[in-house]
Amino acid sequence: SGDPSIEASTLCDAGAQTSEDIDTRSGSFKMTDPLGGALAEKVIHAFAGVEEEVTTKCHISDRALTASAIHLQRIRRRGYLPRMQRIWSRRHHAAVIIQRLCRGRQGREYAAQWRALRDASLLKIQCIRRGIIGRRVAKEKERVATSLVLLLQPLCRGRIARTYSSWLREHWQSA
Repeated sequence: SGDPSIEASTLCDAGAQTSEDIDTRSGSFKMTDPLGGALAEKVIHAFAGVEEEVTTKCHISDRALTASAIHLQRIRRRGYLPRMQRIWSRRHHAAVIIQRLCRGRQGREYAAQWRALRDASLLKIQCIRRGIIGRRVAKEKERVATSLVLLLQPLCRGRIARTYSSWLREHWQSA
């Protein structure tokens, strides 16, 4: 379709001056060329058939395409590009700073929410675990107490029986 050897700055420098210089329907360009028309022929050859492809594929009207071309030429001719690059660079830098601040704040909020959820979960887990341990300890104490009772009962009953029998021997007549 087009000739890739032609740069955009060359086209803009040699490009049409106003919207009347570009006739999008016929595909002709009116250009002022210091080289005697050689550059204009290259431009016309480069854009031959390209415009119809662009307008058909992108569904752009001829008027919008012309307005866009004029706007880009105006930017190039008036030297807006370096200034616009500085503005865009500053805006990009500012956007990066704002994103960094917002993401930091979101991260801190997420961490606080996560800590709250973690603490609530830990409390529940600790509660359940302490209940299990408490029941285990209570069961162990009950087992020890039962074994102690079983150990001490015969001793106490023997002592009580001996004491009662010695009392009976002493007081058998009055009883």
